[in-house]
Amino acid sequence: MLFLVPCGTTGCAHNRERNMGRVAPTTSFSWLLALILAACSQANPSFDEVRDEGPRIAETVETHADDRHDLSEPAFGLPFAYTRPDEGNPLTTAELSSFGQELGQSLMNIQYFDYLLRSSHGVDASTGKPPYMLWWSDVEAIKSGNLVTFRHKLMEEHGGHNIITSTSAILATSLASAIGAADPSATRLATLLCRGISATMLGMVHDGEDELVHLMARNVVAFNHEYTTQDGHLKAVDYTGWYSPYERWNCQRFEFPDNPYWGPMWITNVRSKDDVGALLRVAGLMEWSIGQAEDKALVEACGETLGLLRSFAADIVTHDYYIRTKDSKGNPFIFSLSPKPEGMKQSDDLDNFSFFDPLFPGAECNARRTCDLLGLHEATLNDCEDGGPNLWERISLENNYPNVNFFRRYHLAHLYQALLHNDEESARALLDGLVRRFEEDIEYDTSNISVPGDRWHTDLAVALVRAAAQGYPLTSRAARLVHTYYRRGLEELSQWPDWNLWSTDLPDGTYDYKPPRSRVNDAGEKEYWPGIEDLGALLEYCHSPWRNPAERTPVSCSALLKALETSL
Repeated sequence: MLFLVPCGTTGCAHNRERNMGRVAPTTSFSWLLALILAACSQANPSFDEVRDEGPRIAETVETHADDRHDLSEPAFGLPFAYTRPDEGNPLTTAELSSFGQELGQSLMNIQYFDYLLRSSHGVDASTGKPPYMLWWSDVEAIKSGNLVTFRHKLMEEHGGHNIITSTSAILATSLASAIGAADPSATRLATLLCRGISATMLGMVHDGEDELVHLMARNVVAFNHEYTTQDGHLKAVDYTGWYSPYERWNCQRFEFPDNPYWGPMWITNVRSKDDVGALLRVAGLMEWSIGQAEDKALVEACGETLGLLRSFAADIVTHDYYIRTKDSKGNPFIFSLSPKPEGMKQSDDLDNFSFFDPLFPGAECNARRTCDLLGLHEATLNDCEDGGPNLWERISLENNYPNVNFFRRYHLAHLYQALLHNDEESARALLDGLVRRFEEDIEYDTSNISVPGDRWHTDLAVALVRAAAQGYPLTSRAARLVHTYYRRGLEELSQWPDWNLWSTDLPDGTYDYKPPRSRVNDAGEKEYWPGIEDLGALLEYCHSPWRNPAERTPVSCSALLKALETSL
């Protein structure tokens, strides 16, 4: 039997500070890692202890029905005033206006949402099967005359492992533009990406007898096909490079020949928690979109996705904050607790928010409470205090840089759920935690991490934009940091020549259809800027009903949106 262990009075952010002292942003923690991993591995449950499936989600939801908040009319908007002292050099009105106008004009010139539609793929409606799209990695574009084929590279033990992070980022922007500007291309893209997220769950349904529809794969690939894009281009999808089985330390790939939705599907299982924070964050925007959209297809598609995500989150809570997957026969299990072949790396914390609790209670509290709220509308299982950075987060950051982005996204996902559940006390505390988090991050000593400081500040700029869309009040210093890196991105991406692979000016050949996000400058240093997935994040910010009137803005939203009007 599984038991839910709340964070309680000893596990949450403020209590960890009181017990262990506030974490200095310049401290190096790498030397602690081996000791921590050894101790946690001794304290975790065995595979046999958690193999039991537990109750069905429908039964679990019914059990908790009396404890739920009423989400029939969630509050959209920051329900309280939240201010903080300003610092830094404010952006001038001229800087804000010119940047907004240039960004809007550039997005219009490159046909931002149409480009994303042309470059995403999954299954097209012309096949007669349920349509969906995802934003992929490890894919190349082959131009041959008027046909462009998106070919999945031959990869024996990899391929598209963490595509949900970038897919969720694009979905957030397209949802905001679908609702805020009634942009038809953004609406179409949001609809198909919602269906894409659903496909990572429905695609892992083994056969017509499998009723467990909400467990999520890393990715699923269907059948090769050719079709015409929304703007009249001939396009093909070639999945052949991923039609092969493998088993490695973090996932397995195999075929389900009888999936009831698409027929034969190749599954890469084990939904790593790396992507889940971005996914749970965009669930908050789905809630808003469903309540505001007039487009029936978007409401239907994203409504189905949100329902599946609620069941997915509830399943995580029910199984002691482990993310279940399925094996090659369709049986549910927990990968990190299953036996591994001799010599294979062990994946202790890959798929759960529990592994580090023995030494750091509540280390991943934001993730846990987000699942509580989204899956069960239950607010009392975990107490995360302000949700700000804790000792374990800083240790793991210096061991694996991308973790810092995961932690930021879980914090933002938690804030969305607190706002949607009208939990003002928690939302205020989480904004306090974001202030603490980003103040530390702006000052962070990056000498102990594995990426250049310029990459750190680029990712921080993206996180600040997403946070500002949720009520976080930017200071002048933070707004200028965002402005600096997004303007650099605008300048660099406006020079990229390959936005339309079907252009007659482009010779036949193999292309990377995604623009770069870094370059080496004349001084031999690597410079970074927000990637194409995040270039439109300022649209989410400008359309957001949660924007804080007390902030210092990084862009003139009126100038940005006015420049885009001519594209509608």
